[in-house]
Amino acid sequence: MRIGFELSFYRFCPFLFCRFDEFVEENIPIVRQIQDFAAKNNVNLEQGWKVELAKQAKTALIKNKDPLNKNTDILEIWEQLFLKIQIED
Repeated sequence: MRIGFELSFYRFCPFLFCRFDEFVEENIPIVRQIQDFAAKNNVNLEQGWKVELAKQAKTALIKNKDPLNKNTDILEIWEQLFLKIQIED
């Protein structure tokens, strides 16, 4: 199966999104989890899928105007997430 990665797998394969969502582990870099999940489920991630993921995350945040307004806990979580992604690559 070949798909372009979206913010979730749901758009292409609803059953994959549900299964992937069940296996997400909080303290493991999300990029590695997505790659492992795709490999185990015969999903080929297209070149540039991480860029598309980042673009869609940015778009989702911008649409909410200021979803992180005065919420330092969420800001810290995002900072940690991006640090993990940078370390991974």
